[in-house]
Amino acid sequence: MFCPNCGTKCDDKDLFCGECGSSLAEYREEEEQNTVLPEKAAEIPKKEIKISKMQLLLIGEVIIMAVLFIGIYFSLDKKYSAETTALEYWKAKANGEWNRVYDFYSFPKEEGLNRQMYVNAHMDDKQVEFQSAQVEKHMKKEEKDSAYYVIAYTTPKNVGKKYAEVSLIKGERKFLFWNEWHVAPEDEVAEKCKITVPEKATVKLNGEKIKGKEKLDRNGMKEIDIGDMFKGTYQLEVSEDGMKTYKDMLEIDSMMSEKRVELFPEEKEKEKLVKQLGDDIESLLNAAIAKKDFNAVKDLFSEDAQKRSYIKSSYEGLYKITDQEGTVIHSFDLSNIKITLRDYYGRKNEMMLEVKMNVKSNCKKIWAEEVQTSEKEKRGMITYVKEGKEWKLKNIPITYYDILY
Repeated sequence: MFCPNCGTKCDDKDLFCGECGSSLAEYREEEEQNTVLPEKAAEIPKKEIKISKMQLLLIGEVIIMAVLFIGIYFSLDKKYSAETTALEYWKAKANGEWNRVYDFYSFPKEEGLNRQMYVNAHMDDKQVEFQSAQVEKHMKKEEKDSAYYVIAYTTPKNVGKKYAEVSLIKGERKFLFWNEWHVAPEDEVAEKCKITVPEKATVKLNGEKIKGKEKLDRNGMKEIDIGDMFKGTYQLEVSEDGMKTYKDMLEIDSMMSEKRVELFPEEKEKEKLVKQLGDDIESLLNAAIAKKDFNAVKDLFSEDAQKRSYIKSSYEGLYKITDQEGTVIHSFDLSNIKITLRDYYGRKNEMMLEVKMNVKSNCKKIWAEEVQTSEKEKRGMITYVKEGKEWKLKNIPITYYDILY
């Protein structure tokens, strides 16, 4: 330190200045009082964090939302999982819930693969009684876009576990992170199904008129290409005016995807043809006696028959009897006409009939003085062809041999 009086440097322990003798004690006390001693490091006071009720509510809501989100996530993950889809599908099928089962598939948008067709095809399928069912294991390692499961189930008879296989394929995105799984229709669909019926017939399956590409085969039957259909049992109905309606159960499976139906005429249709046959023969004989040409009677014949030369020549033989046999027919009578169906309706809309009738004719030979009566029984085969709604002759129903011999 230095003397406050003369400025001489003194020892810190000196009480007086060695140069001028001034007292240093007072100066030291004053200096000590003015000297600021170093303080201990100041302690930072702790601040109290106050949380309002609003903040507490917000924090609670965030926690609740997080819990809900996690719950929803796991719930949706389970709902849209392949495993759940496989199990729910099998249960719906076992219970015969065919409307619901249909929703597990993803069938092409075709007429024969609609929901109602599927339900109808499985209406007679037996249900499976079970007590419990669970997915037991994968049949194969789960692939990227497909999965394979085994459903293990028990029945009320308690005969041990039974097993069913379910194959799945991944579909489009269903919701957020999850894709929809569909059951692979491995044994549900029969491909390229066809029904062949008479050309003018109407076809119904389960009461609904079927649609499809149509073409005529070489026998004049109509082939309807229905396309893919569900395997199962259908009610088949084939009908046409004048024909007996065909009704039967149609089983579509891997072995049978084509069906041919030929119709038989109704009794009233056969009775109608009996009368028509008599009228047609009468028209032919009257025209022949009057020596009218073939154009007068051609409308009695089918379009195909009109083009055949032997039909025309056979008719012309009727009105040339006088020139060839020396006979003039004065009158004729047909009676007791009976027809029997010999070939079913099918070939080019044809109906082949065995005809038996009595032919009575009054004729006069040129050299005879009196009219002679001739009566005989005629037998033969006559074929009618249906064109539109009318039956037309395919062959000539009577010749001069039937009258003279």
